[in-house]
Amino acid sequence: MANARTDPINNFFPIISMLGFALAWYVGDIYIATATLMGLLTVHIALLWGIRRHVPKITLVTWALVIVLGALTLILRDKAFIQLKTTIVYSVLALALFIADRMDKNLIKIMLGSFFAPPPAMWRRVSTVAALYFLALAGCNFFVAKYFSEGVWVGVKTFAFPAATIVFSLLMVTYLYRYIREDDTGKDKISQ
Repeated sequence: MANARTDPINNFFPIISMLGFALAWYVGDIYIATATLMGLLTVHIALLWGIRRHVPKITLVTWALVIVLGALTLILRDKAFIQLKTTIVYSVLALALFIADRMDKNLIKIMLGSFFAPPPAMWRRVSTVAALYFLALAGCNFFVAKYFSEGVWVGVKTFAFPAATIVFSLLMVTYLYRYIREDDTGKDKISQ
C-alpha cells in the first residue's frame, strides 16, 4: 500500500478534480462544473477503494459534501450550495486541528513528526497557526463567493487557495527546519 504522503491517486486526483471543475466552468457553466466535480471525485473514491481498499476520512468528507451540496446546487439551480463546500471543508480542517490539539493529538505532529523534532509547545503553536490559516481561507472563500463574480470565485478556489496553501506549507516547513531529524548516518530525513 502506498504511503498517504506519496500516494499519487490521493495526491494528484484532487488537482485533476479542481482543474476539471475550472475547465468545465470555463467551457460551460457552474452547473456543468458541479456535475463534473461530482463525477471526478466519485471516480477518485472508486479508484482509492478499488486499488487501496482504503479511503482517507477527509477525502470521504469532501466527497460527501460535494455530492450533497452539488446535488442541491443542481436540483435547486443555486450555486451558493457548491460555493459553500470550500468554506465548510476549510472550517472542518480548522476545527479538527483545534480539537485534536486540545486532546493532545496534534495532527501536524502526526503528519510531520517523523521529519521534525521541535519542543511540544512548538507543535501546538504550528497547529494553532495552521488552524487559523484554514479558518482564514474559509472566511475568504465565503467573502469571495458572496461579494465577487462567479468567475473570480472559480479562479480563487482553483488557483489562489492551492497556491497560498503551497506557500503556507513551505513557510511552515522552513519554520520547523531547524528541528529536522537525522537518521543514523547523520543525514537529514527530508533530503533522502
